[in-house]
Amino acid sequence: MKPALNLPLKKKFLENFYVHKENNDQYKIDCDKIDKYNNRFGKSTKILWYASAGYDFKPVNFLSQLNINRLQQEGKEFETPKLFVYSCLGPELKKFVENYGISGNNFQIHDDDDSLIEAIEFIPLEIIRGEIYCDYEIDHNYIDPIFGIDPLKNHELNIDYDAFFMKGQITHKKEGKREDFFILYLFQENSNFFREFIIKKNFFEILWLCTDREGCGLGGCKKSMITHIYVDGAPSCYQDNNFKPKYIIPFSDFTLDQLRNANELGYINLDRIPFQNPVIYRLVYKIRYNTQIN
Repeated sequence: MKPALNLPLKKKFLENFYVHKENNDQYKIDCDKIDKYNNRFGKSTKILWYASAGYDFKPVNFLSQLNINRLQQEGKEFETPKLFVYSCLGPELKKFVENYGISGNNFQIHDDDDSLIEAIEFIPLEIIRGEIYCDYEIDHNYIDPIFGIDPLKNHELNIDYDAFFMKGQITHKKEGKREDFFILYLFQENSNFFREFIIKKNFFEILWLCTDREGCGLGGCKKSMITHIYVDGAPSCYQDNNFKPKYIIPFSDFTLDQLRNANELGYINLDRIPFQNPVIYRLVYKIRYNTQIN
């Protein structure tokens, strides 16, 4: 068994992972980095959770501090997350691994006329599985069995890690400015991540919920987290488990109707922010019910 990080048990989120041990020198460096980030991120950290993220890094650009400042000048007030947490087991995971895999540091993720997004540090991790840490499961009611395969057992992926932590940098070309961002990416089925890390262990504060890529059709996702939270989880919508995202970026399909229906029934208060792309709603929760999950 791989040694866990030498830190107090269950105190910080990244202690739920092994550092990938490819070689001893890099292992020590990565352990030191994760130790540093453990002291930086915790339950008070405000995050964006991107369910079925694939390799979409647009939120990093949209919620960069430079763009937030620009939007404030236009009268649009947003909070930027301190950490982006991605979960995905969909069809694009294979392409993601093929493009990046364990590429080391300083590799390019995205480049266009406005911005360059690069990985500065890339630390492969393995989720520590078990009741204390994470009861890792794949529910085929939520994902097509074709894609719902444990990444550690998926021979097509051919990897021995199921998560990574990345420090990235975005260069705003026109302004000539750079800023850092941080992503924790989990090769995990969305509802399993939600149950294990958000509801049971209450890690982080979800500021933004993004479900823009769930693709309940050809995309392999069989059940949206919007349905899971705002239909199955109604009327509390998990607010008594401290799940209260301030902003939602939904996919414009039937799940958007479900979100609006929760608003009409009085479970939440939706405030449409005047954006065409992406569609953004600000949320206020109206009702409190005691439906905590232990």
